[in-house]
Amino acid sequence: MTLVRFQTETEQSKSLQKCNDTCLKIGIVYKLWSSIESNIKDVRLGGIKARLITGTYVLQSNTSKFNQHEVSAVCPLCQYEDEDVEHFILKCYALFKYRKSYIEELKLIINSINNPNACSWERLVGDICLLTQLILNPSVLVKQKMLCSEKTC
Repeated sequence: MTLVRFQTETEQSKSLQKCNDTCLKIGIVYKLWSSIESNIKDVRLGGIKARLITGTYVLQSNTSKFNQHEVSAVCPLCQYEDEDVEHFILKCYALFKYRKSYIEELKLIINSINNPNACSWERLVGDICLLTQLILNPSVLVKQKMLCSEKTC
């Protein structure tokens, strides 16, 4: 498969929408992997993040679609709504205490971007897909010029 064909398929694939195809170059490490430390915990977390980005992390909503037996799509942690990527990353009440400090830090970073053309925190919070994209792979938002400083836009 050529890189051009892969990039075309990436753009058309719903499961790969969170992946920045312009960063995919032969011999170049994808930014996700170059941003993690080389310890067991970070490598495991990197693997989970890579599977979330590529749409291969198995969530209850996936299991219920592809299982012959009756399997509920409802989140097993909070039992509140279907477990999809957005729910798992941002909405699950059972995971709130773990994400709270990270979300607050992310808000400070986004609000510190000094560019009127960049995405505001209010817009990100209003669009759960954008906020999920920011957490999983912000380079896609940079590519779309939704997240950049005055120097990079």
